Amino acid sequence: MNLLSSKNISKIFISILFILFVIFSADIMLHGNISFDGAMNMQVPLNLIESGSYATNYDGIKYFDSRIQTGVPFLLTSLFFIKVFGYSALSAQMSNFLFMIALAVIIL
Repeated sequence: MNLLSSKNISKIFISILFILFVIFSADIMLHGNISFDGAMNMQVPLNLIESGSYATNYDGIKYFDSRIQTGVPFLLTSLFFIKVFGYSALSAQMSNFLFMIALAVIIL
């Protein structure tokens, strides 16, 4: 069996790219700042935890704010991480990390 066949080289190359992608994603999660849009979206899980309402509170309480464009699965995942690890930039970024890795796995 030839270890340097084109099929094996492709698998090695894709594996290296995936590992680099995971490292890059982890670096963003650990050291990246939350964008304005990300902070707007994180208001919903925080309000769900604190008051049980799907709302933003940027400029007064607004229920089912149309500015929130992320889906419920992402917001519920964020809610889980915030509930488990507390409200911090790291816990807010954990959902991004999880969904980026899931996307990479689906693509592969």
